[in-house]
Amino acid sequence: MLQLKFVSPTGPICLQCLRYPGPYITRMSEFTITKAHHLTAEEARIVAEQMAADLKSRFGLDYAWEDPDVLSFKQSGLAGQFTLTHQQVTVHVRLGLLLSPLRSTLERQIHEFVDQRFASSD
Repeated sequence: MLQLKFVSPTGPICLQCLRYPGPYITRMSEFTITKAHHLTAEEARIVAEQMAADLKSRFGLDYAWEDPDVLSFKQSGLAGQFTLTHQQVTVHVRLGLLLSPLRSTLERQIHEFVDQRFASSD
């Protein structure tokens, strides 16, 4: 049986089975949102905790503090973390295969959510 293959920038692709071999089959879509804020460390931590609790009640996300400045969250097909510093919050999100087509919508909604919660008081 003849197998047709060609090489893409990410590695060989088997045209017969139309799948990426190796680690490329589980590749996830990712995005990062960073926002400056003027909150104290404790206030930022409280806001991040409130955001995580809201996400848990709305979408069933599990969350936990990995250290005083990093709050991780996950659900089937989605994982990420809030990283807090004294001047900014960074949200990094990884989407599984099924949620990847919704990346732009989810990114926009999370961006709006972060903007609302960490709005500058200037």
